[in-house]
Amino acid sequence: MHPTDKITDELLEKVKKIQDEPYEACNSAELASIWRSKRQFSEIQSAVHQFREDAKRRLLTDLNKTKLNPDVNGIIVSLCG
Repeated sequence: MHPTDKITDELLEKVKKIQDEPYEACNSAELASIWRSKRQFSEIQSAVHQFREDAKRRLLTDLNKTKLNPDVNGIIVSLCG
C-alpha cells in the first residue's frame, strides 16, 4: 500500500482473510509477531470505524443546519456507508 491509498471495506476484508488462514509459528518470537500483527490490525479497524462514525456525525450536524427535513438528512448520512 501507499500512503495515498484508500482504506476500503474490501481491503480490510482481504487482510482479515489473510490473517485467518491457519499458520503454525516456528518459535515464540514468530508467535509474538503474529499476535502483535493481529492486535495492530484490530486497532486499525477500530480507528477506521471511529473515523467514519465521526465523519457521519459531522455531516449530519452540517446537514441539520440546512432547511432540509431531518428525515432526509438521516437518509443522506446512511448512504455514506
